Amino acid sequence: MKNLKIGYGSISKSFSTPQDRRRFGFWASIRGVQYEQADPSKPYDLVVLTQMADLSRWVRYPYKHSKIVFDFVDSYLAVPSSDWRGLFRGIAKYISRQNRYLHLDHRDLLIAMCRRSDAVVCATEEQKEEILKYCPGVFINLDDQSEFSGKKKSNYACGPTFNLFWEGQGGNIGTFNCIRSAIEKIETRHEIAIHMMTDLEYALGLGNIGCRHANKTVKKIFPKTNVYLYQWNPHMISALAAACDMIVIPIPLDNALFRSKSANKLLMSWRMGLPAVVSATPAYVREMYNAGITNMCCSTSDEWVTAICKMIEDKNVRTMSGEKGYAYVEREFSSEQILKKWDEAFDSVLG
Repeated sequence: MKNLKIGYGSISKSFSTPQDRRRFGFWASIRGVQYEQADPSKPYDLVVLTQMADLSRWVRYPYKHSKIVFDFVDSYLAVPSSDWRGLFRGIAKYISRQNRYLHLDHRDLLIAMCRRSDAVVCATEEQKEEILKYCPGVFINLDDQSEFSGKKKSNYACGPTFNLFWEGQGGNIGTFNCIRSAIEKIETRHEIAIHMMTDLEYALGLGNIGCRHANKTVKKIFPKTNVYLYQWNPHMISALAAACDMIVIPIPLDNALFRSKSANKLLMSWRMGLPAVVSATPAYVREMYNAGITNMCCSTSDEWVTAICKMIEDKNVRTMSGEKGYAYVEREFSSEQILKKWDEAFDSVLG
């Protein structure tokens, strides 16, 4: 591998986004593999592409000897063809110049990229089943979570104010709309605060259009709740998380793309020893079951109220959830296991 010419179609040109760092970039760093920003006009021995690469050019890539591995993390193929956002996505990527060539149906472009690829790396069982229709070499692999291992929660006692933690992109703060009524009910029984580590300013869409402010978004959702915002910082996330009492991960279950997300965020939480209450997505339900944790995946507002109140009122439940989650991640999702799965994907195309 070290003698191969490798191009990487990254999320960011600086290779600094979480996906760049935690996925292919993590593997290349540990394995000592050099690579460059992938250029569709150049021949490579191996090309690794993310969804943010200009797929409109890579599906036309003329160098047949080059091996392509497509790191296809988000479940866009789970979104119905009739979804209006999907219909607009291809035009938006062309207008924003993310894609050189216009593909009105972005879903069809993703399918074409799967067919053009020698292997696809995805993040869930459901994704793999769908992608196998278009590419025979599909591998499931999640993010490396080692950057969250700086400080593990060990004290599960709580004070008079119960502190909920959440981290994520600024554009995803809106997912809290699906548990707003539950939070309001909980506040009639318990004093709570929500601590969000996120982008204090974030783009409206496609990474380069407009700007929104996280504090304004939060105030629209929670005009009266105590919400504290922190600029996302990889060096401080585990310290802030450990200082909180639990994490909430709300996902709008009526949104096909969100509902199909991987378990990365839940596994990240467990890596830091955090108890978690989450939406009942297929990936979260599966990992909660595998970890031996029950009744912490929620589909309704009443279930959210019950699960969070149970966490607030019972230290033993918090301790069990945090310790079981941590042990599960250490056992099933170590950095070495993540590396080996990347090795398998690359070995399958390079021989």
